[in-house]
Amino acid sequence: FLSGKVMFSVVVFGMLIGIGGIFIFYAINSLASMPSGFNLSFDGVDDTISVADNDSLSFGNGIADSPFTFEAWIKLDNLSVDSYIVSKWSTPREYRFYLSTAGNLRMEMFDASAGTTEIKIVSVNTLSSLVGGWHHVAAVYDGRGGATAAAGVTLYVDGSPIAVTKSNNANYVAMENGSSRFNIGKQGGAYLKGELDEIRLWNVAKTQIEIQANMYNEIPNQSGLVANWKFNEGSGTTTTDSTANANNGTLINGPLWVSAGGTPTPTPTPTPTSTPTPTPTP
Repeated sequence: FLSGKVMFSVVVFGMLIGIGGIFIFYAINSLASMPSGFNLSFDGVDDTISVADNDSLSFGNGIADSPFTFEAWIKLDNLSVDSYIVSKWSTPREYRFYLSTAGNLRMEMFDASAGTTEIKIVSVNTLSSLVGGWHHVAAVYDGRGGATAAAGVTLYVDGSPIAVTKSNNANYVAMENGSSRFNIGKQGGAYLKGELDEIRLWNVAKTQIEIQANMYNEIPNQSGLVANWKFNEGSGTTTTDSTANANNGTLINGPLWVSAGGTPTPTPTPTPTSTPTPTPTP
């Protein structure tokens, strides 16, 4: 659930009197706050969410790519390691979306059939200022594939496109539809430290207007939405994908459920079953 994240639009009103005339300026002060709820906190050591492979989580078939939009709310504690939001980067590699230790927002896609062929979209400016607060990030790809695939990617922070460097590869054709698991909050040995909420995957390239219209809202299932983890559960070791694809995630190593008030709820640890000791026969 959108845990107390807020959007501000502030303008000041008043009147100034100066030499030669009166200058009037005005504004509207508005605050839209979201309902309270839960999100998940990751310790940066070994916490992650693991999701079984599903065709709905792949956006290429080795011959052609298909469009996608990735969205998430993030609140990072630090950038001591690469902070992976979502990734499908085991053999064969497909994609990963993350904030690097240098503070760059990155979207990377891999064509495993063409050897080590990777395309990269990297924010021009470092975004270390995102650490410590809630921010909405998104990656949008038009699915064009081929040697200019990187040109079809746009990165957004808080609903606005950001300046990026796009590195194409002449050998890139398309991502594969691999069998690796989908991960939230990790890739390889790098684990995100911070909190995540409202992670959504679409098989369409959303426009800026569409992203802005929905980023502060919890949304119902709709056309093009292939995975939607709302983190509403508040307890337990499973987070449910609300779409018909049922890409439910398993919480690994105890990510904490956090309410809007900031009180963490530990993920329960299974209680070992003891074996009864046989009673000696008289």
